Amino acid sequence: MSKGERKYLVGGALGAAVALLVYREYRKQKRQAIARLCAGSQIANTKYGPIEYALLGKGPAILFFHGGGDGYDFGQAFTWLGWGYQIVSPSRPGYLRTPIEVGRSPDEQADAFAGLLDTLGIHSAAVVGASAGGPPALQFALRYPERCWGLALISAVNQPVPSFPRMMQSVLKVAPYVDFVPWLVLNSAFMWVLDFFMGSKLRSPTAGDPIKRALLDSLLRSMFPISLRLQGLVNDLTWCKNLPPIPLENVTIPTLVIHGDSDTIVPFTHGQASAARIPGAEALLIPGGDHLCFVTHLERTRPALLDFLDRHAPEETSG
Repeated sequence: MSKGERKYLVGGALGAAVALLVYREYRKQKRQAIARLCAGSQIANTKYGPIEYALLGKGPAILFFHGGGDGYDFGQAFTWLGWGYQIVSPSRPGYLRTPIEVGRSPDEQADAFAGLLDTLGIHSAAVVGASAGGPPALQFALRYPERCWGLALISAVNQPVPSFPRMMQSVLKVAPYVDFVPWLVLNSAFMWVLDFFMGSKLRSPTAGDPIKRALLDSLLRSMFPISLRLQGLVNDLTWCKNLPPIPLENVTIPTLVIHGDSDTIVPFTHGQASAARIPGAEALLIPGGDHLCFVTHLERTRPALLDFLDRHAPEETSG
C-alpha cells in the first residue's frame, strides 16, 4: 500500500468515526427533545378536540400563537416568568400533540383557542401572534374582541406570502424522512453553515450577549424534531400562500406591531400594513431587523412589549 493510499484510508476512517459520533449525538438529542416535550406540556380536552398547551407564570393571561415550524415550546422560550402575566402557550393544530383536525384555517384555530380558554376557565387574554401565528391571532381579535384586551403582532403575516426562502423549501423535502438534516442546520454547533454559506445573520447580532444567545438557542430548539411539527408547517405554508383578505380596519383591540425592515421571510410590507390599517395601532419598526428582530434587538423589543402589556392589562388576574 502506497503512502497516498494509507493517507486516504486513515482520512476515511477518521471521517467515518466523526460521522458516527455526530449521528449518535443527534439520536441522543432527539430522544431528549421528545422526552422534554412530553414532560413540559398538558392536553386540554376542548369541544374542538385535544389541544396541547403549557402554562407559565401568574397574572392577566397572554395567549400565544406561535409561528411556523414551532410548538408550545416556542412560547416558553420567550422567558416570560417574572413579567407578572400568565402565559397560555398552546401548540397550534398540526404541531406536536395537537391534531390538525382541531383547526386548519386561521379562523378555525382562533375558535379552537377560544375553546381552550373556556376549558382553562380564562375569560380574556392578550394575544401575541408571531410570524405564521399572525393570521389566527388577528382572527381571534376580530371574532372575540370582548375576550381580547390586547394584540401584539411580531414579524406577523397578514396577507399572502407568495414564496418562502429556498432553505425552508429544502428542509420540507427532507423532513418527512429524517430529522437529522434540520437538526444539523439548526443545532447551535453548526450555525456557521447558515452564517457562512447562506448569508444568515442569526448568530452575529447575538454575539457577546448571553441573554440574546440563550433566547436564540431556545427558539432554535423549539423547531426540533421538525417531523413532529411538519403537518402544521405544511398547513401554514399552504394558508400563507393563499390567505384570504383580513379586514385589519375592523380590529378594535389595542395593538402593537413589531417588525424588521429587513425581514426576508415575512416581508416588511406586512408590518407596515398592520401599523397603517389597524386603528390606533402602535408600531415598533426595526431598521435592519430581520425575521427574529424580537431577539436580535431585544433591548428595544422586550421593553416595548412589556410597556404595551402593562398599559392595557386588566387589573384582575385570570386563571
